[in-house]
Amino acid sequence: MKGFTTLPANGTLKVRISDNVLDKEDWPVIELTLFGGFIVEEKVLNKGIYAFDSFIGWDRVDLLSWLTVDYTGQHPEMSHEIIV
Repeated sequence: MKGFTTLPANGTLKVRISDNVLDKEDWPVIELTLFGGFIVEEKVLNKGIYAFDSFIGWDRVDLLSWLTVDYTGQHPEMSHEIIV
């Protein structure tokens, strides 16, 4: 199935807020720890310019709902992404 995203029930993944204006060093990156399908820990890997709200207690559906990609052509184009 193309375009289908699944997240692990247990493990870690990294998320960031990026845009088409700032350099990569300015994008915030957080590592999230999932257990039983819920985010139980978050660790800031790069503080960056944009602020994150806490993800603690979110489930995988909440996190997938948070993901966005902005290709509107408006300036700046911001995206909420999972990174590898």
